Amino acid sequence: MTTDIEIGTGNLPAEPNSFVGRERDLAELALLLGEVRALTLCGPGGIGKTRLALRLACDLVPGFPGGAWLVELGDTEDPALVPLRVAAALGIRAEPGRPLAETLADALRPQRMVLILDTCEHVVAACATLVQQLLAGCPSLRLIATSREPLRVRGETAWR
Repeated sequence: MTTDIEIGTGNLPAEPNSFVGRERDLAELALLLGEVRALTLCGPGGIGKTRLALRLACDLVPGFPGGAWLVELGDTEDPALVPLRVAAALGIRAEPGRPLAETLADALRPQRMVLILDTCEHVVAACATLVQQLLAGCPSLRLIATSREPLRVRGETAWR
């Protein structure tokens, strides 16, 4: 069964103030995402990984008609909730008797979009599993993760 959904332009929050001082990092990351499909911004808490990911996604949106979508995982400690949080952010419903990761991959397959998984360190294994499934099934998906540690999936570039 295929899922026909209409993905909008995204759900990124508005920036609270101007973004200054990381233009070199943004340029480097934009180049990287032209070459790789999965990018993880790694580092300790509080250094601006989320802010950098959001700014990068905003800059990339014109090249991605499916938009840029943020999935916040900071308060998620149950690994089983990771696909549910992604589906909820994208407005995709689970199909009875079918793994949600498959439904997500089918829905996102035709989309050229950016997906941000924010604060993955609490559920890194679940994020890695879902990322691998989505990358395998969605050739036009670009994924940005923020985490204190890499996801360690094939094709991922960890940027510290």
